[in-house]
Amino acid sequence: MTLAAVLCCTMTATVFNACGGDDEIPEPQTPGGQEEPSVTKTPASVRLEYYIENRPDMLKYLDIVVKCSDGVKEYTSSVLTPEDMENKYFFHMGVYTSGLPASFKIWREVKVKEAYKDVVMNLDKFEFSTAIHYYYALYDKDNNKIGSTVQDKYESLKYPANQTNEMVNSYLNKLDLIYGRVFEIKFDKDGNKSSVMNK
Repeated sequence: MTLAAVLCCTMTATVFNACGGDDEIPEPQTPGGQEEPSVTKTPASVRLEYYIENRPDMLKYLDIVVKCSDGVKEYTSSVLTPEDMENKYFFHMGVYTSGLPASFKIWREVKVKEAYKDVVMNLDKFEFSTAIHYYYALYDKDNNKIGSTVQDKYESLKYPANQTNEMVNSYLNKLDLIYGRVFEIKFDKDGNKSSVMNK
């Protein structure tokens, strides 16, 4: 829990730094120092950043490729290694910007490594996670951030406890069902978010 809290704080503090340091917009000031009434800005685009969690057992025994689409182009990672991870467990591919309405898709392609196909049949424990942590922010037509960046997460971490060899093999035999789904995050023309898991 402590690791998760520290990681969350660290990630939140660093989100979108690579986009040019978009700070909150200061409140406009009148010549007399009085604040003008706030004006509701119309969102024009959205930026998304995501982190996919992969436990050590996953990186050791599985070939994992992360894919993302911003509605225009599809991006594919190389097969993940421990060196690709940020903060020990999290893989980060980049920051994606799209005009509204927008639709982002994130998914993993996972299979057992050839070298471990016989080994995994005898495992009595396998730690894994299906979590996708993501952040997004809305911007107006002048590229000014509207409001604060929002953090969200798809699914809870999964650490199977008191496993048996049969349970491990059942999980490994369902990799396509577990990771073959596409997580889609949609934003309408007003910047309202919805999400769905396509099986």
